[in-house]
Parts: sequence; C-alpha cells; structure tokens
Amino acid sequence: MPGNQRPSINLILNDDTPAKPTPLDAAIAGCGGSSAKIDTMPWRLQLQKDMSILSLPEAIAQNGRLREELAFEQRKSAAGAYLADEIKRVAESLRQALVDFHNLAAALDNWNNGSK
Repeated sequence: MPGNQRPSINLILNDDTPAKPTPLDAAIAGCGGSSAKIDTMPWRLQLQKDMSILSLPEAIAQNGRLREELAFEQRKSAAGAYLADEIKRVAESLRQALVDFHNLAAALDNWNNGSK
C-alpha cells in the first residue's frame, strides 16, 4: 500500500433482507421459542401486526395478574432460598456430629486399649 493509507472496510451490508433461519432457529421455533432470525421472518412480523391491542381496562387487569404472578414467584424463590440455607446448616451440623463421633470413638478405643 502506498504511504500510510489503511484499507477501507465496508461495514454496511448490501442486502437489507433478513438472514435466513438456521436449523437451530427452526429447532428453537419448534419448541415455542424465538430468535432474532425468527422474529424477522415475514410471517412472524405479520403475526405481530395482527395482534390486537388491549383496551385500558384489559391492560390494567393483565398488569394486576402479572404483578400477582411475580409476587408468587418471588415468594417461591424466597422459600427455596430459605430451604437451601437450612439444608446447608443441617449438613454442617451432621458433618460436625460425625467428626465428634469419630473423635469420641477413637478416644474410647484408646482408653479401652490402655486399660488392658
């Protein structure tokens, strides 16, 4: 290259059509999931356009249901965290009890062997 010129890189795509879905995208869609490639497919875009818009009372009711569902999931998560903490505490207590038992058994064996 002459001088200090750098090669130019064209970062603008020439084709503005959406990328075609891969087999992985098809598998995701088959399981009810979504991906960027699936979301840009013409049938999916049309489906989004055709969805009805909720009225204000419907949106408020849906918001209330979603808040209740979120609160339930948060309570369930807190209960799971409590259970995990309790299991850790009990496991540590059992571990310490086993150590103490083995130490006591060894001490008794030593005492018993010393008295013979």
